[in-house]
Amino acid sequence: MEQLTELKIKALKPQDKEYSLREKNGFVLRVRPDGSKTFNHIYEFQKKRYRVVLGSYPAISLSEARKRHSANVMLLRDGINPKPEKEELKESAIQTTPEIFTVKSLISLYIDHSRKNKTEKTALEDKRILEKHILPAFGPLPASELRRRDAIKLIDKLSETAPGTARATMKISRAMFTWAIDLEYVETNPFSGISRTVSAVRATERDRVLSDDEIKYVWSVLSDPEADPRSEFTRRALMLILITGQRPGECSGLLFKEVQFGEGKFLCNSCYRCGWWTIPPDRSKNDIANDVFLHPLAMQIIGKPFNPKYTGSVFVGVNDDMRSLDRAALSHYVRKNKAFNGMNFTPHDLRRTAATGLSKLGCMDEVVDAILNHEKKGVIRIYNRNKYLDEKREWLSKWSEYLIDLVK
Repeated sequence: MEQLTELKIKALKPQDKEYSLREKNGFVLRVRPDGSKTFNHIYEFQKKRYRVVLGSYPAISLSEARKRHSANVMLLRDGINPKPEKEELKESAIQTTPEIFTVKSLISLYIDHSRKNKTEKTALEDKRILEKHILPAFGPLPASELRRRDAIKLIDKLSETAPGTARATMKISRAMFTWAIDLEYVETNPFSGISRTVSAVRATERDRVLSDDEIKYVWSVLSDPEADPRSEFTRRALMLILITGQRPGECSGLLFKEVQFGEGKFLCNSCYRCGWWTIPPDRSKNDIANDVFLHPLAMQIIGKPFNPKYTGSVFVGVNDDMRSLDRAALSHYVRKNKAFNGMNFTPHDLRRTAATGLSKLGCMDEVVDAILNHEKKGVIRIYNRNKYLDEKREWLSKWSEYLIDLVK
């Protein structure tokens, strides 16, 4: 027997065959050839041998796995078998699935789990990614037979044209199979460790900021009156990112009902051309509402609704269903536009450029964070309730005026 530690577990390498490391009272770590690692509790109850999957590593830490193991040991000492409850949970879920538990069945169960346990925005994104990329590729395949090489092949193919989509697909699929392991639907996670093989999906921290000359050039392309009319909403959404510093998905999904047009308690009395944009929690990455000041430059980009009571999307897709512009359309436009060849920037880089520009103009870091809607950390999160509305108006006005002077 060997005492496990986090360092030892991280250092364990897969072998040609599955192997296990054991501690006392049946606490076991299984390492499979695909590199997945799962904590198990192996024990005897009434002369029968049982195995309970405690969770997969690193989704479940060593300390958490030990807690679950200790809880099982306590049940056994009281003459209770920890296994039946888990079998009942698994059996009740399987009753709604076909006899062969396919990837399609797993996706259906996980979408339902996501809808009940995540924010609406996250649940919808999980559903979109899984149904668009995983279901067509692996739907009929038994979930337990999906292999790592198949997952790598799919993610590698996606990464050739859309690295961001490939990364999102990998993360959501990996989370789904981790959940499936915990409920004992499958024993391995084919999407675990893919970033070691497909370099395009490795997490990287970008620091790309556009120079003033690049801002002028990008603005000239986005505001070109001779550009393809079908790209108008995409171009306007990209400009709004640069003006306000908000996230690409928040800008592409902007609704008219989120904007105060020329009136309201936050607006200056002398100007009826500015406004405020309140991003609701369900459209914010950190589930925190954000009030964004809209300089007349931003208001010009947004425009006014064709009907004063219209609450639909400001930027719509190319279809006629009036749905909000997909965030992916922004990345696609930047990546495929020949005018941007060699510039190597993303829509999110426009947000970083705005933040850097505000800082260069003299805006304090805490105000920049408030504008960007970064979540406060530590004690300041509890005690600092200032929303910096006056400061947002002041500095987003200065940044907009700077852009106007620059692009002239």
